[in-house]
Amino acid sequence: QKDAHVNALTRQRMELSTNLTELELKLHQMELENSELMRERTKLVQQGEQEAVVQKQQAAQIQHLEAQVAELSQQSTALDSESSRLRRETCDVRRECQSLQAAAEK
Repeated sequence: QKDAHVNALTRQRMELSTNLTELELKLHQMELENSELMRERTKLVQQGEQEAVVQKQQAAQIQHLEAQVAELSQQSTALDSESSRLRRETCDVRRECQSLQAAAEK
């Protein structure tokens, strides 16, 4: 009976040893997976940071372009005013020339 008890304890110890080995293997596998996930996370964080920098640069470029558009719009308005003024002046000069020519022909 003592031998049977020793055999049972030996079997139990071997089963526990096998279970421990399996758990250690699973733990090692999980550590490897965790390490891979951490690398992937780091990569994604870096990509996010790079995208944030690009978005900031693009926002600055957009602001710069909007300022240029506003400036060009003001210049265009000023040129339109100047063009209208010159057209009026040209018409006035033509009328004056016509009246001088008419007076000269009399």
